[in-house]
Amino acid sequence: MASSTSAYDLVIIGGSAGGLSVAVSSLRSGLGLIRIVEPTNAVSFPELVGDNQLDVGYGETVSSIELDGDVLVVTSNKQTYRTKAALVANRRSDPQWKPQIPVVDNPRIHIDRCDAHADEDVLVVGHTDHAVELTATIAAAGARVVLAGAGLDPTKLSPAGEAILRRLERERRATLLYRSTPDQIGEADGFPMAYFNDRRTPDLQFDHVVFASGRTTLGPADVGATPAAIESGK
Repeated sequence: MASSTSAYDLVIIGGSAGGLSVAVSSLRSGLGLIRIVEPTNAVSFPELVGDNQLDVGYGETVSSIELDGDVLVVTSNKQTYRTKAALVANRRSDPQWKPQIPVVDNPRIHIDRCDAHADEDVLVVGHTDHAVELTATIAAAGARVVLAGAGLDPTKLSPAGEAILRRLERERRATLLYRSTPDQIGEADGFPMAYFNDRRTPDLQFDHVVFASGRTTLGPADVGATPAAIESGK
């Protein structure tokens, strides 16, 4: 049974790049008690938790958000929060999503995840916060990562996504290709081969290729918010 907690100023549902951005900016703006509720065992950029002393509840899935007077009651599988406001920052993938380029059938080619090991070479394809999240996670495992994000504009990422992208580049933990992306993924000796057909970027072989799919943000109703809670504007 969920236990009751003290009142919060803001409960953020989802430790995505967007959720972390709101948490950090809200704390810096002087907002007091903020709780991030994350259904998995990790947020997108774990280093931001320690850097900003963020309060995160891991392994918590929100089942309902109800209005009680002038506060919201957010109930998860572990706790019940009374809060002045709630933000839904969780995202979901589209199971029907496919890469927009020709891709061979190879177990080393992935969508949205990759269990890469230290010293492996990994290509991440994408230009969104999600691509940066994947790049940071794979780099943290010790792999050598190339992010092929043709059209990637750091200023259009979330503040957290932009900050981590800059850090990855500054610390040389990832190679960023702002103008290049492969136009097909083939195979050479059982390993993925990225063909760029671009004078700026040679064709390269990798241990893994990871595509960052398009994702959509969950709405309040997706986490059990009642009509009254939604209409409150909180």
